[in-house]
Amino acid sequence: MLGDRAWQGKLLAELCALIVPVFAQARSRLVAFAYVAALLAVAGDRKSCWQLGEQAGHATPRRMQALLAEYAWDWRAVLVRLQRFILAHLADPEAILVLDETAELKKGTMTVGVARQHAGITGQIENCQTVVFLAYVTARAHKNAGLSSGSCVTHGATNSASFNQSFPNSWLGESLGIMCRRVINRSNDHGAFSILA
Repeated sequence: MLGDRAWQGKLLAELCALIVPVFAQARSRLVAFAYVAALLAVAGDRKSCWQLGEQAGHATPRRMQALLAEYAWDWRAVLVRLQRFILAHLADPEAILVLDETAELKKGTMTVGVARQHAGITGQIENCQTVVFLAYVTARAHKNAGLSSGSCVTHGATNSASFNQSFPNSWLGESLGIMCRRVINRSNDHGAFSILA
């Protein structure tokens, strides 16, 4: 479906209109639009800032990295808008919510939540970050439409200097079950599921 250029252009225009209010500065807003356009254009599930910057016509990944790490914008507001967008386009009485816990393998230790812990994808103790994704799955959606996510932070995973800036202390050492509840409640608190009622 993303191969259809007319549909892709309409989708891009809709998504950009949706996120406009979140970006106060023109600079960050333009990079955000380029980011969304590149996400829609680059095939595959995993995309780096290099790939996205290249797709946007940037010489380096610097602008995409600045958008994700430096520019001031409320990612929670974007998430809520994206949730409503997904539900508006994919609402289905037969839809189900799926919690997917996965380990993202990491080489370094700078990412918040990274520690030597069990990684289900390899069945071994690995240097990884445990993440839970909440997906809204319908018969029409060939891939999961991501509604929310959360990181499981073990006691050994607080070595990053940015830990205290990124996570409340109450998240430290919480179980996967508690984190799953938090991810669902956060989506529900923001009204993501009101369209389902």
